[in-house]
Amino acid sequence: MFGLRVYVPERSSSTPVADFTCRCGEKRRARGGSEIAALTAHAGAHRETCAAIEPRPCEHCGVATRLLSNGQNGYPAHRECREAWETRKPEIRRREKAAERIKKIEKQWYKSRMLREQLTRDGYAPDVIDALISGGALPDPEAEVEEDE
Repeated sequence: MFGLRVYVPERSSSTPVADFTCRCGEKRRARGGSEIAALTAHAGAHRETCAAIEPRPCEHCGVATRLLSNGQNGYPAHRECREAWETRKPEIRRREKAAERIKKIEKQWYKSRMLREQLTRDGYAPDVIDALISGGALPDPEAEVEEDE
């Protein structure tokens, strides 16, 4: 496992331990709060310069970086980009998120339209196509259908 792991060993007292392992082969261990804080700072600084970590495009500006955001998902982001993003007005962020959701829905619509066309060309029945695209189940052909009189 690569990265920083902080834990309390079962057999010892309540002194926390941290292990840092990098893809380049560097390994370090720290015991106690101050040593763990120093190891955490070292791990962050090491990540910026480690040749074993391949740079990925920043989520905000697109420039390659080895840094990660401080959010839960850990996507690549420069500190300056992340700070600028966090200081924007909440309304602007809300609008941008809404625009992203709309783009995602439009992409899904496009994919379903292309799939519908492909399945139609392949000769599938319309009810089968609808079930495949919607993720729903086909009606049971043996079930009794009640007709209104």
